[in-house]
Amino acid sequence: YKPKTLAIRHVRLVTVPQFDPAIFGGGCDPYLCVNMMVEDAEKRSTAEAEGKGPHVGCTCYKTVKVYNQKSVQSKVQKCHPHEKYADLDIGYDEALCVRGNVQLTLKDFDEVGGDEKMCSFWFNTAFVDYNYLVLDKFCIDSACKDKAHRLFSNDFKVEVYFEQVSDDCFDPARLAETESGIGWEPDRFTQVNEMGENDDDEGAVSDVSEDEAMVGTIRSDSNANSAESVEMGEQAAR
Repeated sequence: YKPKTLAIRHVRLVTVPQFDPAIFGGGCDPYLCVNMMVEDAEKRSTAEAEGKGPHVGCTCYKTVKVYNQKSVQSKVQKCHPHEKYADLDIGYDEALCVRGNVQLTLKDFDEVGGDEKMCSFWFNTAFVDYNYLVLDKFCIDSACKDKAHRLFSNDFKVEVYFEQVSDDCFDPARLAETESGIGWEPDRFTQVNEMGENDDDEGAVSDVSEDEAMVGTIRSDSNANSAESVEMGEQAAR
């Protein structure tokens, strides 16, 4: 199989998890974190030097942090128990590109004490069809253990909406070099205008290629395409 590069546009929780105490209205304050497995060139070189050959498996891969919604966006929304959905929008001025093995983690923001991990799951972009992914409760780590439906309703699902983009938007080597946290670089995409030119003075050389500008610059008219994608996803989920 061949993984494809996808941009995560929107994540929807079907029914709202119950992680906040009743005194605070119940529900939760959800936000999204994304990790990815990328090849570690140094580990691969070491393994090959030790004569382990090209088939060294997952020992040459490491997990890197790609995105933390709480760090990027100014406010975490409060979702109440009576709401049917909790929508986590990545935004159209950002390009959250992923490829290969990806982990999505949902956390609950708490002003008092530390944030709490609610649930998580892994997927591979090679197996995402029609730019849409849906997982039932019993396919989601942590949520599947809630047999009494105390934290997650029996109908709980997570839906993920994507946009397929060029492989040029994804640089696994650069991610593998990132050790300090966020490996995602929004400026690489948002500093380029629709003509593929940098907004700096004339003659300035952009470090983003024309192809990257075409796929990396997020235009406002993509809102309509996303709405259509969400509608198609909902129909597929029924």
